[in-house]
Amino acid sequence: MKFFNWIFGNKKKKMEHHENDGTKILNTNSEEKKEFAANNSENTNFDSSSVKRIKIVLEPDDSNMVLDPSTHVITLESMLNDKLFSKDSPELYEAFLSELKIREPEIFKNRFGEGNDDWKTLNNIYPIIKNRAELKSLIEWENGQIKPGSAMDGLVVIELFDDILLTFWLENGSNVYEMLKITHFSDFERLGTNQIVTNAYLNLERKIKDTISMDIYPSGIGMLIYCGGIESSLITEERVWNQIQGAINSKEIVFSIPTQDIFIFCDKKSTESIELLKANTFNTFMDPSLPGKISSKLYFRNEFGSVSVFVMDYYPLPKE
Repeated sequence: MKFFNWIFGNKKKKMEHHENDGTKILNTNSEEKKEFAANNSENTNFDSSSVKRIKIVLEPDDSNMVLDPSTHVITLESMLNDKLFSKDSPELYEAFLSELKIREPEIFKNRFGEGNDDWKTLNNIYPIIKNRAELKSLIEWENGQIKPGSAMDGLVVIELFDDILLTFWLENGSNVYEMLKITHFSDFERLGTNQIVTNAYLNLERKIKDTISMDIYPSGIGMLIYCGGIESSLITEERVWNQIQGAINSKEIVFSIPTQDIFIFCDKKSTESIELLKANTFNTFMDPSLPGKISSKLYFRNEFGSVSVFVMDYYPLPKE
């Protein structure tokens, strides 16, 4: 992406990913982890191009605390609230399930019993941002909105803002991913979309918490990096937005997500930065070699977290 050099003066280095039928695979490359760790002994440092790199810290909040099995006692409450997952400590998890099966057979049967692997599915999903146009043929519409109860070929989808939708990938083994469907759950209604969203972001956090960062360029443009190839998925993460606001010293932010792996932003008050953001977004979105197109629009996020269209585009979603 030569235009990154032209606009920012430094090419963005992305984490390794693979393609499988057009679907990106999350993969935190071990060598890049080593490089990242070596270059980030503190939260902030500068490279030779005067690009300010800031490590983003994903501290758990009180409403969504993930228990660490090495320091917390595994309890029935923590398990049933999905606040402890098999990937954190498989041996302890299996031991708990065995005990639960004996002590609380009805709970075990309903939640984890034969034919109900919803907890396994929740452990293997990730949030993915899509454009409405990309899913147009799969969605049943009503007055321009997703029809309530629409099957959408079974896809699990949530509307965010404008034409931006939140979907999910399901890892079904050997780094192979597919779009998450309602039929992947034995009891979708019991789980609800809130639980699915929560678990998807917790799973993503595990993948990227040691590497997620942002680069702030001399032009005033900021870019999220080291997020497993789905940087755009972080537009819903309040902890990330709080640190972006601090990095550019503004609560009013203009941003864009032209592709799944590009999330760029700047201060709304900086006219020059906005013009560069427009050019970069347009060039990225219209580049036929780049997969995962989302939108060529610029969006505005105010100090209260509300998002609206800042610059409207008149270009159709490119076919990939």
